[in-house]
Amino acid sequence: MQEALTNAVRHTRSGRIRVRVGPAADLVRIEVVNEGVGFVVPVAGRGLVGMRKRARLEGGSFDAGPVGGGFRVLATLPARPDGIT
Repeated sequence: MQEALTNAVRHTRSGRIRVRVGPAADLVRIEVVNEGVGFVVPVAGRGLVGMRKRARLEGGSFDAGPVGGGFRVLATLPARPDGIT
């Protein structure tokens, strides 16, 4: 989430960023959306590639790209029994 927020701050035009973290069945869903227009499909850079690798290593999924009115990073990670994600 920290890296997604850093990227959102760097690339947002309006300064508005929405963060949502919550449970989804036996997963934790993390979503960071920054407002703006004119986003291009992301080029595989170190930031997105690194976030994708970390999510997959934990058994989760990762998606990033333009959405209506902004750019979204979405990760789902398995919730561990000990409460640590």
